[in-house]
Amino acid sequence: MRKLVPWLLLGLIVSTAQAQATTCIAGAKGAAPSATITFTAPTTNTDGTPITLPLTYTVLMGTTSGGETSLATGDAGSPIVISTGLKGGTSYYFELEVVDSNGSSVASNEVCKTFPASVPDTVVITIT
Repeated sequence: MRKLVPWLLLGLIVSTAQAQATTCIAGAKGAAPSATITFTAPTTNTDGTPITLPLTYTVLMGTTSGGETSLATGDAGSPIVISTGLKGGTSYYFELEVVDSNGSSVASNEVCKTFPASVPDTVVITIT
């Protein structure tokens, strides 16, 4: 299988030249947790052949570095906004896989965002 390699950004530039611990950026205080993932879609496979279109993307998310699991598949391109399922007081780690008719790429570089605990989660009420 040919490997497609996306470049993933979350408000910061990530270098793949040095393997180091992922640094989390801070979410805005007083705002509901949200992450906007931006990236440059690859145009060729790692062997230099053109990518088979259409491309879709699988977003991977977790609360520990290296612990990401599939969150959503089928996103059509950059940017991808994640605004549900995120809680204040938590750090979230994200990766991205590119999918074409030949299969999925290896996961992208990892990015992280930490959300302050100052914003309460949404309350759900019922009435009978």
